[in-house]
Amino acid sequence: MPNHSNYDLSFQPKTYWDLRDVLTHVEARVTGKVRKELVKHALQNGETVPSEYLKSSLSAELRQSIGSIDPSFLGGEFLPELGENDVIIASINLKSTTSDVIAVIARLTDKGIEYRVEDEYMDSYPEGEDHYKVRPNFSKEPLSFKELINLIDNAREGGGLIDSAKNFYPEEPEEYYDFATAESAFYSQLRGWYDESNNEWLEEKLELKRQKKIEEEECRRKEEQDKKPTKKSQIVPRPGTQEEATRLNNGGATQTVLNRRGNKSKPIKKPQVQVRLMTQEDCNRLNAGGATQIVLNRRVRKWEISPQNL
Repeated sequence: MPNHSNYDLSFQPKTYWDLRDVLTHVEARVTGKVRKELVKHALQNGETVPSEYLKSSLSAELRQSIGSIDPSFLGGEFLPELGENDVIIASINLKSTTSDVIAVIARLTDKGIEYRVEDEYMDSYPEGEDHYKVRPNFSKEPLSFKELINLIDNAREGGGLIDSAKNFYPEEPEEYYDFATAESAFYSQLRGWYDESNNEWLEEKLELKRQKKIEEEECRRKEEQDKKPTKKSQIVPRPGTQEEATRLNNGGATQTVLNRRGNKSKPIKKPQVQVRLMTQEDCNRLNAGGATQIVLNRRVRKWEISPQNL
């Protein structure tokens, strides 16, 4: 939504039928988009314009001649012919191949002002079917700027006369964001309002496009990750020490396994037998049959061999 502080939404023209200014007359009464621009340019430069070009609709011959130059020159030339009391209060210009135009038309009646919306394909619609919903369709005085915006934004399902066209192409916002623009002879801020609205729509769609791309990339990475085979954890054998190898060879394998299963347990060390060097006197006793006494003496802590013990 455009910034309301930049626009006078309460603005209301005094009348739609003061067409003494020739440029206002051209904008409000000439239906052809390109023809309207050419005529205004010529008048602003002081050039003479053929009266045929100032009519609301062209003759079939002249229309065919213009169309043979370029089909886009025919934009708006197939709108229904305006009545004597009809004026175009807003033109919706589409960037289609033939530059189609949708017109918001006001008609002065004895009771007040009637409003309708017409395009260049009115003859192709089913008879009796209202292709556009015009609210309000009647007023005593010209519409305020805000009322005209509400009429344009709600005249068609799917976004009104401006957004409904570009909403058909959400995947290509850069190309279609300004597919529909607006002009008016009576509301000078109308074009700026919808230009700002179109730019906001573009930013919104680009952000959605970026978010979608991020989500798709994330899904793609996840799918690739899920396709990769799960690696089983490998058991790395712990190198054994020389001491453990000796125990295994000596029948200590069971104790080694139990030690490894215990949390922070240490292998049980067997006491080592220290061999005491024998004296010549000990050797003489062994030879003399004193071996038994020597063994007994060694089992008693702090005992010493003496003549009294022999």
